[in-house]
Amino acid sequence: MTSPIEALEQKKDKAEQNKISKEVVCYVSRPETEYTCDSCIYYKEKKCALYGPTIEIKPYGGCNLYIHGEPGKIEIPWIGLVTKLETGYMENKQGFSCKRCEEFIPESNGCEKINKYSPGDDAGMINPNACCNRWEKDPKRGNMNTGQLLDFLK
Repeated sequence: MTSPIEALEQKKDKAEQNKISKEVVCYVSRPETEYTCDSCIYYKEKKCALYGPTIEIKPYGGCNLYIHGEPGKIEIPWIGLVTKLETGYMENKQGFSCKRCEEFIPESNGCEKINKYSPGDDAGMINPNACCNRWEKDPKRGNMNTGQLLDFLK
């Protein structure tokens, strides 16, 4: 017979299994960044290699094709094959990460939408400093500077 505690754990596991897997949402964990354009390999001269040489972006912008790296370290040609709309480009002066997302559950290092037990970075958890393409700005945490946010999450 299943104990009440085991039943609760099974229910939690089932709820997680019904969520989207990390790999589907391109979940990445690079704690040293806030996933903004100015720390992406495609960023060049306040523009993005993906959009081409005539489309301006903000250093605090971000999109679903973000790849962490030092801009300019690898020479990437102007590609110009996608638009801001197609890549989900948005701007947030404080940056992007799970800790700034309305779906993040700080108390359990979980997410309303993403299965924290699915394969990918940060086994068994959603890292507050990770990010994925389901990011939605939390009305409160999304606007806090890093110091305020860290105090708030304590």
